[in-house]
Amino acid sequence: MPSVSKAQQHYMGMKYGEAKAGKKTGMDMTKSQLKDFAATKTKGLPAHVKAGKPTSGKAVAARAAKLKRGNR
Repeated sequence: MPSVSKAQQHYMGMKYGEAKAGKKTGMDMTKSQLKDFAATKTKGLPAHVKAGKPTSGKAVAARAAKLKRGNR
């Protein structure tokens, strides 16, 4: 699942770096899950997501499909 905001991608990138260095991240996510979030391209993502905005479901699936196609 890709990150839904630039802030989330940045945070997951920091946590992925900690996991690669062998440090405890304090999260219940595997290294590969962190990598998936950290590898999200930030072009077209909002800086932050407001509370209550959908972060899963059809809206996010459509956004992920659009990003995989190359923002066409």
